[in-house]
Amino acid sequence: MRIGDAAAAAGTTPRALRFYEQRGLLSPPPRTATGQREYGQREVSRGHVQRSGV
Repeated sequence: MRIGDAAAAAGTTPRALRFYEQRGLLSPPPRTATGQREYGQREVSRGHVQRSGV
């Protein structure tokens, strides 16, 4: 799923997911041929955990 969908599923924003990735709190997700991030359920779950402060 794309970053907007992943952020919505995690209850956060695309900006927050990029921030978590930049800080090393999330592993960089795979990218499409055009360079867009493709998030899976694992990243969504981690984004939710980061947002909740766990």
